Amino acid sequence: MLNIEKLSHRYQQKVALDQITFHAEQGIIGLLGRNGAGKSTLLRILATLQQPSEGEIFYHNQASIENPKALRQATAYLPQDMVYPAKLSARDYIHYLLRLRGNSPKAGDEWLEKLGLGSVAHKPLGSYSGGMRQRMGLAYILACETPIILLDEPTQGLDPWERVRFHEYLAAATHDRLVLFSTHIVSDIEAIAHRILIIDQGKLVFDGHPQTLTTTSAEPSWQIEANLPIYGQGYTITNVRREIAGSVRMRGVGLPIPRGATRVATTLEDQYLRLTDQERIV
Repeated sequence: MLNIEKLSHRYQQKVALDQITFHAEQGIIGLLGRNGAGKSTLLRILATLQQPSEGEIFYHNQASIENPKALRQATAYLPQDMVYPAKLSARDYIHYLLRLRGNSPKAGDEWLEKLGLGSVAHKPLGSYSGGMRQRMGLAYILACETPIILLDEPTQGLDPWERVRFHEYLAAATHDRLVLFSTHIVSDIEAIAHRILIIDQGKLVFDGHPQTLTTTSAEPSWQIEANLPIYGQGYTITNVRREIAGSVRMRGVGLPIPRGATRVATTLEDQYLRLTDQERIV
């Protein structure tokens, strides 16, 4: 469906994307990376809202940078900073957005109902919680009925219950579409993504199934009492936790395993932090 080939983008002297290349078909793909890694830039380029400095996007083998119409029509994009007019109702706003795209407003009503907003669809968006606005945005995206969906940090600001419900809605409604969603929250990836692309400082540093990252890494995870001086010794520290008894337990990744540490099962978060640790001394 999509072939992204050597996509690069620069903002003056800053390199936002550096030779990004991957192929994508139907399914849910998570773009994982810290803030400023280049995720939003990649999604805006795929949504045809800006052109890259270099590279090409092929949609069904059709070059789309200079001729973006087909890709644009096939894509629905929910930005991180989507504007929600406070005085408009959810129903009126979705109807307006769908008419701009040439879609049926009826589909918006159906998705508002499915996502639990039917009884409040007439209320102004200014009265909605963050989770309700996110569901409204998802209702609009799904009502567009496009084969490609792009979501930029869709769970940001949601509480744990709202995040779980958002995962359920997205997974249930998008089995026959390509969904790319950006996040810096590892649990989002573990919940619904069958594939992850980890982007760090504009570079694609991992592309594969989440389980692959946790089972093939040569560097083990371990935990240790945190009063030992192990910072700045080539390790990535992934968690520091105070125990009930008052001691502090530190979790990390790297070799050699520190003296006194216990090896533990590696997690996706361990390996993600290892790959994106820009302060690690090796």
